[in-house]
Amino acid sequence: MFDINSKLQERAKLIADARAVLEKAQSENRDVTAQEEKGLEKLYAEADVIKAAVEREQHQQGLESNLREASRSPLKPDTGEQRAPAPGKPSEDRSWKGLFGETPNGSGFKSIDEFLTAVDVGRADIRLDALQRRAMSEGIPSEGGFAVPDQFGGWLMDGSLEAEIVRPRATVWPMTSDTRKVPGWNGFDHTSDTHGGIISYWINENTDITESEPKLRLLELNARKLACLTAVSNELVADGTDLATQLERALREATAFNLDYAFLNGDGAGKPLGVLNDPALIAVTKETGQVADTIVYQNLTSMFMRMHPGCRQRAVWIVNNDAIPQLLELSIAVGTGGSVVPVLSESGGAFKMLTRPVIFSEKVPALGDQGDIIFTDLSQYSIGLRKEITLDKSGHVGFAGDKAYYRIIVRVDGQGSWVSEVTPKKGTNSLSWAITLAERA
Repeated sequence: MFDINSKLQERAKLIADARAVLEKAQSENRDVTAQEEKGLEKLYAEADVIKAAVEREQHQQGLESNLREASRSPLKPDTGEQRAPAPGKPSEDRSWKGLFGETPNGSGFKSIDEFLTAVDVGRADIRLDALQRRAMSEGIPSEGGFAVPDQFGGWLMDGSLEAEIVRPRATVWPMTSDTRKVPGWNGFDHTSDTHGGIISYWINENTDITESEPKLRLLELNARKLACLTAVSNELVADGTDLATQLERALREATAFNLDYAFLNGDGAGKPLGVLNDPALIAVTKETGQVADTIVYQNLTSMFMRMHPGCRQRAVWIVNNDAIPQLLELSIAVGTGGSVVPVLSESGGAFKMLTRPVIFSEKVPALGDQGDIIFTDLSQYSIGLRKEITLDKSGHVGFAGDKAYYRIIVRVDGQGSWVSEVTPKKGTNSLSWAITLAERA
């Protein structure tokens, strides 16, 4: 008989063994060795096998239980309760609640406005003491500040999510420590296999299968620190204007802009590794004789061709605003005397190009520079987000202008999940999840 509890204990031991390896390397201030990484891959693979078996058993038991309950009681309505993602899994719901689940109000503050008002008044409120101690234990003690109560975490991150490009479309992992390992594959040559080193065969009955070794790898996400600073007028606060309203727009816009900018352009040095610096990025060269700072139809079709077929249905175009006039002028002539079909089309305020959505943004390089047009499936970009957010106030910097400065610190990381572009089984051009247009100088 399948014993779920014993299997879960077995899996917990595997994960504990893996954690011990990572903690040992961290305590010695070094990266894991190749031998340790191979051992980690084996431990995680065994843990995943057990997890899948437990989920199958739980599913089966759940079906049997539902059948028994249906025969003697009506179905209960769905409460709509939101839970955090299971350990080891990213969240399909990228909201704060979707990442970290329901959080009880244990801070003593009834609302985000009450918390912000306490921070604004100063450090006399006893409820801030615990939040200050928590911020010191979770961050850098010398930086001070107050941990934003968990139940208010979504006030900032969910608001900025609405204005962001990358995070709403990426694979987002909740982080409970400074680092998180997430799975990835390392086999991108499809000439001899198809995915991750797994080789498939057509075999006859009683014929042995040639073994293949999946090429697993681990991506390490590190909690990078993003600090957003904004000024608030002391006069407006004194006149009774809602503090939360003043801070909300400024901090959300700053957070959204800086997260997106890093996820697209970051060099990985103390910040996320952005799409435009990803090892799997393909930069399509300009056409022969193409004029500087221009976009031609062949640029777009070449980029579209290089997108991996499995990614194309999720891919979006991210384009610098200065490219709009040229894209609006691109068209396809249909035969002699036929109509002209625009390349960039609009419907209900949304733009499309070659059937895929277009997002115009100032967060990508200028027209003519490499990266001014990106065609990307952002679900292949992994983001790690820590629950802890800190807030602090200072009146010293803005003393002359009668302003108070507020600083929000969020901890986040991001990088693509592919180690390289794909060499296809058939065809002459490599493929990827991230395609851009090279410089046209």
